[in-house]
Amino acid sequence: MFGWRKRDIDRLNKINISKVELELTHSRDEVQNLEKLLHQQVKEFIEQKTKVELELTHSRDRIRSLEALSVEHSKDLSEHKRKLDSIGQILCDISNEVKKDVTSSKTETTIGEELEEIDKENREITIQVLKLETIELKKRLLNYVEERQQPLDHFEFALTNYKNRDFTKKAPKIWGYNRYDVEKHLPRSVKNNKNCLVWARIQKEFGYGCAITGVNHYDFEHFIPIHTGHGGAYEGNIIPMKWQLNSSKRNKNPFHWFREMQIKDPSLSLKRWNNLIEYLAAKNDLSVEEYFEFVNWCFTNPRTAAQLELINSPSIELWRDSKTIIK
Repeated sequence: MFGWRKRDIDRLNKINISKVELELTHSRDEVQNLEKLLHQQVKEFIEQKTKVELELTHSRDRIRSLEALSVEHSKDLSEHKRKLDSIGQILCDISNEVKKDVTSSKTETTIGEELEEIDKENREITIQVLKLETIELKKRLLNYVEERQQPLDHFEFALTNYKNRDFTKKAPKIWGYNRYDVEKHLPRSVKNNKNCLVWARIQKEFGYGCAITGVNHYDFEHFIPIHTGHGGAYEGNIIPMKWQLNSSKRNKNPFHWFREMQIKDPSLSLKRWNNLIEYLAAKNDLSVEEYFEFVNWCFTNPRTAAQLELINSPSIELWRDSKTIIK
């Protein structure tokens, strides 16, 4: 019985020893792992320390540079302040000397005489300046007039005809003129409303402004007036025109009217007028000279409503026929 107990005790001791050894191995592994973690944390701490030391050195360098700059700026400021103080002192001395000189050497009469002389000099200077300004203005006006009076090459023929024309001969009047009776026989492809595509195209052509001035408030204008019995509301005769110019033009010959308006208002652009005539001539398949002749022919050969009822041929065809008959 005692032998059995001894064997059991030995076996239990062996089991306990194996357990203790196993626990020791586990504890060794844990210790090794902890040592690795500790080494890694120490390494990271050293790296962070080096980074912090580098940043500290950089910040120290920056602080030193800023301190050096501040010292330099303070020196510059002190230097400027010293210079300003010296300048102020000099000015004070000068003003004191001037006051002393004025009070000691000059009486009221001499000061008055000097003031009069200064006034005279100022007047002479202002007169000379005004003379120079008037001369400059005269030059500018002459240049402006010369520029305004320079005729374009393609208008030389038309202008010579205009100058040689006998204006004492008046165009025959249309007695009993009724706008509707005449207008109903003329072309009406353009309408004064927002839905008309042709009118929209004409406005776009002139930049949605008056054809002569460029202002953005304008009327629907017939270049050749309806009262002549010619023209009508078609793309080669309708233009956007400022309402003041429209009311001034009324039933006049547009070429005569523009010449009169240029005398009254020299600011009217001759370039815009020339561009307008070129545009209308191109729309009527005519040259500028031919279009000038055609417009004047319309005014010298007006048609009544009765004549339009009998012969309703296009005005350009009648004008061309009249040219062939004259030849």
